[in-house]
Amino acid sequence: MPMVGNAKSTDDKIKELKEDIEILDLWLTVASENGVFNKCNSNQQQCNSNQQQCNSNQQQCNSNQQQCNSNQQQKIPRNFEEAQTCLKQVWDNLYKTKGEDIGYCETTLSNVLEFYNRQIESLGRRKRFYMIYGGHILLYLLGLLAAVVFATLVYNIQDHIFNVVRLSNYGEILYNSTVLGFIAGIFRSMYNVIHEARVRVFRRASWPEYVAAPFIAGILAFVIALAIIAGLLTGIQPVSVQQPQQQQQQNPYGIYVIALASGLFWNKSINILRKLLGEEPEIEEKEGKLSLLNRLR
Repeated sequence: MPMVGNAKSTDDKIKELKEDIEILDLWLTVASENGVFNKCNSNQQQCNSNQQQCNSNQQQCNSNQQQCNSNQQQKIPRNFEEAQTCLKQVWDNLYKTKGEDIGYCETTLSNVLEFYNRQIESLGRRKRFYMIYGGHILLYLLGLLAAVVFATLVYNIQDHIFNVVRLSNYGEILYNSTVLGFIAGIFRSMYNVIHEARVRVFRRASWPEYVAAPFIAGILAFVIALAIIAGLLTGIQPVSVQQPQQQQQQNPYGIYVIALASGLFWNKSINILRKLLGEEPEIEEKEGKLSLLNRLR
């Protein structure tokens, strides 16, 4: 019985180490895409040039030699390529030896994690702000939210639009639904940025999605509200819409709730609409990609 328990615990440990490898590989890949290791490569080139100058300066050579010896004892990767090589060696070790040298695997992964943390800490606050935390995207979204709040609650732009265009009650419902969907899209994008930054997988290349998401959510809320009013989506049509027009004018909140939900979950709403039209969904949901990182929360 003890042997079975040990074998089970070893299998669980191997499974955890494999998950750690995947997480570290994801972190390193995202950091590399964001340009975190560019400074590391430049420092390595500078180190090589300093190594050539060591022949003319013995003291500098000795100090560099001591630093190289300390790095060799710690076995911490010096660049992105060495870190990836270490992860590959640990992965192969777990498959070939079936966990016979778990201590070596844990130590190597700890060294890779130390390399990653050092590279993040070596960045200045400004670079961490937009490379790691996506702060510039959050500032854009906060500015967009402030502009919408000012335009609707302070400036009352809807009153000016209604006076010029003379919208009917249906037009007011469509306008309010669009604004709610737009605001919901802003909050959804802010949540995605904060969540990805918290689990260290924020990609700078995703900025077009965050910039366009509120507008996509607003347009989607408008389309869904229009479809409900026109009676195209009778399955999710609120009771107030199916009632007489006078009652509907007094209670349009069912449409607003649906518009708010469609803007908040605009990616899922698009996939649902594609399924209703008989097409396969193409937009991937970020929550699925981050399922492996749930235990880091």
